[in-house]
Amino acid sequence: MATPDTKAQSKLDLQVRKLAAMTYGESSAKNNLDEMYALASVLERQRIARGFPDISTFSSKDKSFSFVASDGNPRYRKFMCANDFEIAHNTGMQFAIEAALNAMNGGSDFSNQAFF
Repeated sequence: MATPDTKAQSKLDLQVRKLAAMTYGESSAKNNLDEMYALASVLERQRIARGFPDISTFSSKDKSFSFVASDGNPRYRKFMCANDFEIAHNTGMQFAIEAALNAMNGGSDFSNQAFF
């Protein structure tokens, strides 16, 4: 069985994958795009505010903010272990990628500038 660290090669940038997986893991099973946009924005804002250079460093050094990266969250793990085909055929994962890219590029913020 693949683990988040041994997933198949992916065309998805590691930082986008990580933020999308965290967003997917933090979000509800309803896969609501607005919720994911808000979550990704909060995670990215916290990363910047705490001075981390990227989301991977943030999630590995500060495990207290987004527990999904370290607590065995099944949605986070599912995303991190998914291959490109599985991601492309999962609407929730696609929404999480869209939300991550939006947050990383300073797009629409459905959290209204929230930090938590």
